[in-house]
Amino acid sequence: MKYKTNRIQGLLISTILFLITGNCLVSDESIKSFWESEGFQKKLLGGFAPNTKIEPTIIDPEEQVFFREVAGLIYDNRTEAIAKLEAYIKPDASAVIDYTLGSLYLQEGSFEKAGKHFDGAIKKFPDFRRAHKNRGFSLVRQQQLAEASSALTRAVELGEWDDAVFGLMGFCHLGLERYASALNAYNNAILLAPENADWKLGIIKSQVGIGNFKEALSMLDELIAKSPDNSKLWELQAGVFVQNNDLDKAVINYELLREMGKLDRKMQMFLGDLYMTLDQGGAAVPVYSQALAEANADLAKRGLRAAEAMVNQGEFSNAKTLFSKLRQIGGQAQAEELKLLRLESKVAMAEGREISAIKTLEEIVAKNPLDGDALMMIGDYHLTNDENEKAFNRYQLASRIEGFQADAQVKMGQVRVQQRKYNEAIELIRKAQELRPRDNVKRFLESIERVARQVGS
Repeated sequence: MKYKTNRIQGLLISTILFLITGNCLVSDESIKSFWESEGFQKKLLGGFAPNTKIEPTIIDPEEQVFFREVAGLIYDNRTEAIAKLEAYIKPDASAVIDYTLGSLYLQEGSFEKAGKHFDGAIKKFPDFRRAHKNRGFSLVRQQQLAEASSALTRAVELGEWDDAVFGLMGFCHLGLERYASALNAYNNAILLAPENADWKLGIIKSQVGIGNFKEALSMLDELIAKSPDNSKLWELQAGVFVQNNDLDKAVINYELLREMGKLDRKMQMFLGDLYMTLDQGGAAVPVYSQALAEANADLAKRGLRAAEAMVNQGEFSNAKTLFSKLRQIGGQAQAEELKLLRLESKVAMAEGREISAIKTLEEIVAKNPLDGDALMMIGDYHLTNDENEKAFNRYQLASRIEGFQADAQVKMGQVRVQQRKYNEAIELIRKAQELRPRDNVKRFLESIERVARQVGS
């Protein structure tokens, strides 16, 4: 289906950037399931025994005895092991001691403390591969992605070849919007762990970041086929459809999620925006109404913007349904209440209920004399009905309000043209051009100047 680009820009782009690109691609939650997985925890638990061929060893006999004692506690009483290591650690202790304490803190979730001890181990033994790796892990959990990426890269340079290292490196690059680097890292991770869903999702998100939507959608199809009940996959696919301008397909996904009860109110509002973009205001209204079932200030603001879009598109019946819903939930701030009144006035005016519209607009101005929109609309009504001085008065008031000066000056000029006061009109419109030059206003001014010369006034 064809759709209008300006509508997408007006209703969708900021939301989609939040949903699909930038920091939304990564979060602490998105890596938490992997971190807590049995396989990764086993890797951490198995990471205490030193690799004597390439890593530091404990030479001091007394320290060897101490480490054997602590090693017996690591798996059974981690708290006691940490206490003993904290009491023992000293500047001339082996890097293995620092590393072991850091790794225990890493398992405990004390990531800052863990990083401190990994730094200590690396200072004593700069090429300590697993210290670089685990330091990278601790930095990932602290969302220090640039530093984490460097630490993990150093571990790879020293010979580390592990899917977790490459996968978390990809996670870092993704968060830093280095999408090509993220894709390379995730591809390495998936070679070592072909069935790891986290790395597959990383590849998908990297492809989205690069703009390879076809490849991302193909991989999503595979994952959804294996896990059809995974609502997060359907939601991610819907977001990629939007990025790829496949809005009809995105709507199908979001409607499926709504049927599953997995579409939150914010995303329901977004689904309504999609329907509006596809010129399906009738389908948007029940979706908006469902999202606005409970009072929520942020959602009400979005509902008001949706109602405004309907009014601007001439979908007055749908707009009035949304007006009613917004009235039901109530609780709007004065600015939103006045905007709703203005929209209701526009609809009333368009439907020929001019007296009702003007009454509402005058009510708005009484509540807020600086409401330029209402003043301009009242002026337009009087101008249409040849009530020139009343129109001029309202435009003149609007011309003193920031943001309305130029348009109000032009309207004042139009009034004077109708009154055949051409020189006064010329002066007003020249002021408008000084405030905000526009080609159409320039042409209007030139035509008035020609008329003024012809009539000699």
